[in-house]
Amino acid sequence: MSWEERELPEDIDPIEADPDVVWAEQGRILAGWGVHRRVEVPTGADRAAVSVRELQTMVEPGPWRVFFSLTFDRDRPGSCLLIPSVM
Repeated sequence: MSWEERELPEDIDPIEADPDVVWAEQGRILAGWGVHRRVEVPTGADRAAVSVRELQTMVEPGPWRVFFSLTFDRDRPGSCLLIPSVM
């Protein structure tokens, strides 16, 4: 499966296009659809570093856009890394 980046026409609101993941900040929106790769983040103090290393073994080098969602408690499961199929 490959990854691709697309620009939406200005008259389309990415939120109304029902994305799977969204990052919004100061009027800018980054939205993704589908799942190219997903890594379940382990618990523990070094969970971010472990997850990034695991993701690097799963994907070929490239300009990836990764959504990284962490629980507030490092010992609680539920965190993940996600690369959408389409951005």
